[in-house]
Amino acid sequence: MTPEQQEASLRRAHGAIKGGNFVNRFEARVCQILNGMDLAYQLHKVVGPYVADLCIPAATLFVECDGEYWHGRAHMKGHDATRDAYMTEHGYRVVRIPEQATQAEIEAILREAMT
Repeated sequence: MTPEQQEASLRRAHGAIKGGNFVNRFEARVCQILNGMDLAYQLHKVVGPYVADLCIPAATLFVECDGEYWHGRAHMKGHDATRDAYMTEHGYRVVRIPEQATQAEIEAILREAMT
């Protein structure tokens, strides 16, 4: 399988997971923090060809939960930049939270993004 075919396969698998109601552990952790901050959000908001992990509609903000498995791959950096640009062009701000962030760090990232 060529690198291009592998990437297409990963994208299809990612899209299939995100298209369902699957919430991974990291997303669930961020949801708990958002609940504790009393912020309304939507899971897996579709924007054009993309699915954002979380959307905070009141702030036109997408929260991307960057797990090490997907987002640690070198070729995903360009994909993430393309997604961010698309979402920005469509009126949303994007904040990315790395999986290794502590609860306090996640809360700080979210508070800053909400200002």
